[in-house]
Amino acid sequence: MLFQLWWLLGLVAGVVDADLSTRGAFLKPWQPSRHRRASTRGRRQVTPLPSASPDRQIPAVEQPPAPITGSSSPTYIRPLGSWERLLTKTQRNDKDAPLSVAGFSVDELSGTSSLTRDDVRRALRRAVSMHPLLRVQIAELPAGNEFLRRKDKEWPWFYPLDASADELVDRALVWADVDTRDGTDLRKEWRTLVEGMIDGVTFAHDAPLWRLHVIHSPSAGRSALVWLFNHAIADQISAQVVLQDFLTHLQPHQSSDKNTDSAASVPVSFPPSMEAMLFGNTSIEEPFVGYVKRACSWQTVKHLVRAFATIVCPVMLVLDRRRGEGLTPSQRRTQLCLRTLGRPLMEKLRHRSRQEGTTETAALIAAALMACQDVSGRSSPLV
Repeated sequence: MLFQLWWLLGLVAGVVDADLSTRGAFLKPWQPSRHRRASTRGRRQVTPLPSASPDRQIPAVEQPPAPITGSSSPTYIRPLGSWERLLTKTQRNDKDAPLSVAGFSVDELSGTSSLTRDDVRRALRRAVSMHPLLRVQIAELPAGNEFLRRKDKEWPWFYPLDASADELVDRALVWADVDTRDGTDLRKEWRTLVEGMIDGVTFAHDAPLWRLHVIHSPSAGRSALVWLFNHAIADQISAQVVLQDFLTHLQPHQSSDKNTDSAASVPVSFPPSMEAMLFGNTSIEEPFVGYVKRACSWQTVKHLVRAFATIVCPVMLVLDRRRGEGLTPSQRRTQLCLRTLGRPLMEKLRHRSRQEGTTETAALIAAALMACQDVSGRSSPLV
């Protein structure tokens, strides 16, 4: 009995001493030791749980995405909008009718004494690779009044041209060397070029819908870029964006021909037409009463008057009769009137555009009004 009592007292004293020594260890400042590093390394070893399946695999580390590589895709097609169809030179029984020019842009460059045709081709090839609408054609053009008939499939469509960037550049680039003294003579050169092409030049439906004329004057150290666009791509693409990309690759440090077509590997879909963006491709089914009301409206009466007025007054020609007589847009006589907006007027238009929440299209409208003033002799509404 006495022995058991002494044994219990010794056991209690040992526990208390161990507890006090442990508490003292926590009060000491922490110092790294080899034992702690070894124990830490040991704790990092992860062992599978007993309940884990033996077939369970550790997920692989996520790899970075592979670089984008691409090629031409047949999904780069879309139907033309109504405004795009109106400027197709469609004639009877002629499905390969050419398309006329809808817009042009002229840009003058300085410091281009050493500019060569190869430099322009290289920069233009990069611009063609970056902008998909520069690589399209229009197929399945209608003949006569086929656009008035309902079809299951819309027409015509944008298709990618089956040609490389080099082939497109060779077909669309026109280079001309001229001998001018200053910028005034160069301006006369490109103005004469534009006046001759604005009504006469056409685009084949199976060729690029744009053209670039480069008028280079080594003696004056200046050049002019005359861009011609068909309406099918002119209202979907910004000539200024194309020009910016073109000039970026036209700099001297871009003389190397490496990775010239790298941008062509990134496919970009074509933008939709205006009608598709606003209304979508929808078909409306109306009842017979609604059709009768719409057919008997005042608009129908005016249309019938204009249609039958050609019998009495041959001057009032409808579109069908113009086609029958062979009149084409190339027989137009467009008067070219150029006006440059000064800095004060541009600042005023920019401030007003931001104030009213409109775009800088006001600058184009102002230039058009000033040009009309020169032609008609009337006072300018901008003064």
